[in-house]
Amino acid sequence: MRTAKGRSTVRRSVGRMEVSVRRYAPEDAVALATVMWRSVRVGALADYSGAQTEAWLPAPRSAEGMHRWASDGRTVFVTTTEADGVVGYLDVEADGHIDHLDRVPEVTGAGVAGALYDALERLAREAGIVRLRVEASEAARRFFTKRGFRVEERRDWELRGVPIHNDAMSKVLEAPGAPASLPGAASCPSGP
Repeated sequence: MRTAKGRSTVRRSVGRMEVSVRRYAPEDAVALATVMWRSVRVGALADYSGAQTEAWLPAPRSAEGMHRWASDGRTVFVTTTEADGVVGYLDVEADGHIDHLDRVPEVTGAGVAGALYDALERLAREAGIVRLRVEASEAARRFFTKRGFRVEERRDWELRGVPIHNDAMSKVLEAPGAPASLPGAASCPSGP
């Protein structure tokens, strides 16, 4: 479906709500900053301490900073609902790196992240990206594992003096029409 502004939007029922998935637009910058803040500082508390979430995101990002990030050549998808506006977003860089997967805590488990990821993987396959990779938080690790990603290594480090961790993960995308890999089958080296 095309919106009045000419953007392509996919509407989908996920769980108990109707969401739309579309590409980022400049007017989304404020909402992305809010979603990121709430995702990290509220949602991530299920897996990280308050000190860790504060080190991760000490202050809300500015709308200008979010717009610069979303406009640097990556593709950003947003999910919206009629009632709440933007409730989540996900990006992919041209080399297959996923930097952010954020959603407001109220939609956890409602399929918002899945709707975003489906759009991202479809785009990646169409663009010929053969490998997706991400440094995943605890919640993101659980999500990406269900989507076929494999943990390459746990990464422990200090951020602003606070111990924190994530997992480096990747997924090899099969070429369109190629047979799917079997679980446990040998995979190609993942490269640098």
